[in-house]
Amino acid sequence: SNSDAVGLIVDESLEPLAREAMGGSSTFILTLNSDPMPGADAYEQALALELDVEPDVVVQEDELAFLMYTSGTTGLPKGAMLTHRNLVANTTNWILEIEARLDDVWLSGLPLFHIGGVNGILPFIYLGGTCVITSSTGFDPLDSLRQIERHDVTICYFVPTQWKQICSLPEVSSVDTSKLRKALWGASQAPVSTLELLTSTFPSVGIVNAFGQTEMSSNTCFLKAGDAVRKMGSVGKACVNVEVRVVNDAMTDVATGQIGEIVYRGPTVMKGYYRNEPATEEAFEGGWFHSGDLVRVDNEGFITVVDRKKDMIISGGENIYPAELELVLATHPGIVEVTVVGVPHPRWVATPIAVVVAVGDVPSEAELIEYAKSRVASYKKPSAVVFVDVLPRNAAGKVLRRELRDQFGDLFTGESS
Repeated sequence: SNSDAVGLIVDESLEPLAREAMGGSSTFILTLNSDPMPGADAYEQALALELDVEPDVVVQEDELAFLMYTSGTTGLPKGAMLTHRNLVANTTNWILEIEARLDDVWLSGLPLFHIGGVNGILPFIYLGGTCVITSSTGFDPLDSLRQIERHDVTICYFVPTQWKQICSLPEVSSVDTSKLRKALWGASQAPVSTLELLTSTFPSVGIVNAFGQTEMSSNTCFLKAGDAVRKMGSVGKACVNVEVRVVNDAMTDVATGQIGEIVYRGPTVMKGYYRNEPATEEAFEGGWFHSGDLVRVDNEGFITVVDRKKDMIISGGENIYPAELELVLATHPGIVEVTVVGVPHPRWVATPIAVVVAVGDVPSEAELIEYAKSRVASYKKPSAVVFVDVLPRNAAGKVLRRELRDQFGDLFTGESS
């Protein structure tokens, strides 16, 4: 309904959903099913009707190439308009920054509807290398590990949760990953314990953090292998063709070590959000693209992400960053996963609560609050801990904080202090 799509190409299992999405419009459906449902056509049969004459079309660099939707963790997904120039510039950045080669074999655990999943293959197509395409759903850590061996993969990319699962496999020591020269991670923040596990599991492999977002086509910063241990937790420095500033709400540069929003300018910045002029104007206020990421820069120029600006909690006038509290709580042995969100509070206006997936001897709420209090300033500790069996996630694996805020938003209703 938002994209104005005129056609859908879908896998067999998604054909019914495609028909529902079509809703009686003139949109055509091509399915990989050789025996399509009424109202759909078979993809292979349509492909066989190709013309003998190549189309003579000149594509301008500022024309729309991709309409990539954001993850929608805080609201409805927005369609980022990426041009051919955006994609070419990002592809060049990747080749230069990760030192990709013609003989590289690429494998990614990111789904192809994720900007890092689809754009990650472009440098290797450009160079004439090899891309191993994995399933966009149902991640299997053991299968991924075996594919690295089977295809002599040289560079691969997984999110921190996926790397933790791979590195925890008993088979990781017996599967041949000797051709692997670079292991990339990104798409979400990683606990130090996960990065240490990754580094110790693949000691001879260069560990690289690739940081970015959909609107930037995708990558903006890289933490190179040479700094991976020394600057663990940082996202590195801005890559070539990406200009950055770290600013306050008045668009004034903040001092070194201070927290501000990172804003971007350059050839990889999207044209805007499709059919969403208000969001586009807000994103480009002051002539720079506002990322929504709060960061700090050290005296060497290395950038560390503190949190998403929309996730920051202002409690009693103090700024609390959920990601900081999550990293602290994640070190507790009884916690498998944790997400911190802000909920309304009658005294503090807002307060952090921790939503926890526990394991083994489940720790008590009081124990976890005290654990956090001993490691961060008292005002940053969670006011409550709630236990769940699983955290809600979107299709790209990101936690849906808005669902947790909705679910537990009335936790302190009626309290006076």
